[in-house]
Amino acid sequence: MPLKNWLLLVFVAICAGAAIAKAPTSDQVTLVVANAASNAVAFYPLGAHGNVSPVHVLQGPRTRLQHPNSVWPVTGSQLYVANRAGASISVYRYAQGGNTAPVATIRGNKTGLRMPCCVEVDAKLNIWVADSAANSIFEFRAGANGNIAPMLRLAGPHTGINGPAGLHVAFRTGDIYVSNARDSSLEVFSAGTHGDAAPRQHIAGSKTGLRDPAELHLDLKGNMWVANTAGGNVLQFAYNGTGNIAPMNALSLSGGKPFSPTGLFPDFSDNIFVADALHNTVYEFASTAKGPSKPIATLRGNKTGLQAPTQVSIPQPEFMALPSATP
Repeated sequence: MPLKNWLLLVFVAICAGAAIAKAPTSDQVTLVVANAASNAVAFYPLGAHGNVSPVHVLQGPRTRLQHPNSVWPVTGSQLYVANRAGASISVYRYAQGGNTAPVATIRGNKTGLRMPCCVEVDAKLNIWVADSAANSIFEFRAGANGNIAPMLRLAGPHTGINGPAGLHVAFRTGDIYVSNARDSSLEVFSAGTHGDAAPRQHIAGSKTGLRDPAELHLDLKGNMWVANTAGGNVLQFAYNGTGNIAPMNALSLSGGKPFSPTGLFPDFSDNIFVADALHNTVYEFASTAKGPSKPIATLRGNKTGLQAPTQVSIPQPEFMALPSATP
């Protein structure tokens, strides 16, 4: 999506009374990609297309990045990273490249972290983590650092959490969305749910088409999008969907081209950015795309530095006004 269009949308939101302090700068409106194979996080201009170099690359021994699997940029000043191999969550200054040490790290036996695959931040800047090895969803307080216990944990047989591979916490409602890779299911928990509690919605079965689902997010209408890795597509389910239901949309590459989506992120206009770790590519699909479709932008090539890009993210406008919680 062109930067001028993004800025126009943010300006309209301000006029409508949205809680945004100011329009984002070009440094804030950035495509952020976790590269698991190269232990790096790369920053590209929004709308980058073709074989282009990143603007910044966070990489090197001081970063302590270890198989970064998920990235979550906040406020244009912070970046949260889930280190799958490092059993940690690292926090950096936003858009800071080079061999730079984190400003905060959540790690240690008290954290409960074993193999964190996803990290997000809610409206209170509390830190949410899905951990596939611990079979748990953790919530840490804003500004957490060091060997610190989580505030809450969502886990147990009644939750149905089974190898969580995707996590999203809705900004406005606080509802918790989880994708499970082991049994190919999606679950929705009401805000505040913790402990061994049953989900409000459970999506699974032959009609769903779910096969090894990974990252998931909501579009502007609240519908669920999930990167369906083994299915070779990106699936969209209705916001109130539950049970063995068919998806509203099964987005794939036209011409039957190989597609192994691992991460995705809808932008402010509902265009969908998709990371394909197997093919070292990031795609952008138009909000109107349905079924087999041609991307409107493709980021791929040796200059991009993409190496097993597992997740892609963009700082969202609703976070622009939130205060910094970085120590």
